[in-house]
Amino acid sequence: MIWGGEPPAPQPAEFEALGARIVLYPTFCSTYAIQAVWQLLNEFHEKGPNALAESSAALRNGRWGLIDVKKLTGGDLVPELEKKFLTAAAQRDYANTWGHKVTFEREGEKK
Repeated sequence: MIWGGEPPAPQPAEFEALGARIVLYPTFCSTYAIQAVWQLLNEFHEKGPNALAESSAALRNGRWGLIDVKKLTGGDLVPELEKKFLTAAAQRDYANTWGHKVTFEREGEKK
């Protein structure tokens, strides 16, 4: 089943009683993400960079803490995948940068 109606959402037991084995909630993550971004942008508009510090502190002290985006997305695996699938010239310089390109010569150009 796909649920996307007016709140409150039926409880899992209610869906199960209807014979549903899987229920999809297609928009709740994006809806909450958009709301969080909207709130942060308005706070930033009013308070400037202090809004970012306040938001980070609130998240850090919250029940779940700050998310480790790199861990969640597998970002730590990127250098390993680059070594496996890219030529040395195409790999990013993670040792000396944040992984971004620091020079922009065209291929074949000399410094």
